[in-house]
Amino acid sequence: MEEIVKVCKTHGPLTAENVGIVRRKDRPAGSIYLKCKLCNRASAGSARSEKRRLYREGLADIPCSANVKARQDRVENPDKHREWGRRHREKLGDLRNPMEIARRAGISLEEYQSEYESQNGLCKACGSPETRVQKGKVTRLGLRICPFTKEPKGFLCNSCSTAIGGFQHSVDIIRSAIDYLKGGADAK
Repeated sequence: MEEIVKVCKTHGPLTAENVGIVRRKDRPAGSIYLKCKLCNRASAGSARSEKRRLYREGLADIPCSANVKARQDRVENPDKHREWGRRHREKLGDLRNPMEIARRAGISLEEYQSEYESQNGLCKACGSPETRVQKGKVTRLGLRICPFTKEPKGFLCNSCSTAIGGFQHSVDIIRSAIDYLKGGADAK
């Protein structure tokens, strides 16, 4: 059994692999402070997020230092970042786009793929495959997210997705459009 090095208030007893060494400015030089890696990661992430939010909203004059350093490194070493991006795209291959879409939709990659397969690669609204061509390739069906509940609603082709967005996600407007197309007397 591994030796318990520290007890975290949030995560309980910690072993050496879960504890990081942090140097604090308020402590004498050379002294160390053990901190839970999970807590340290969470607090650093939330502090960065808060700094970014304040800068975006114009409430802070100084951008987050991580952003500044990354932006500066990208300007100074464009070839390094281009090569990193190329290697990353090659490593992930065809999974790169679905992984990002699933992450943003808040679902797992398996849920994304099972939903796509259940629709047999056809649009949920019109039942046809995607026809939009971009850079010489037919694009994928888009995962439609409900703007009100933020839940995935299925895959739509570009035409249907654009039409639904154009109708402002309103069933009443869509019904009025149907009446208009039918040439009904009650069309506005």
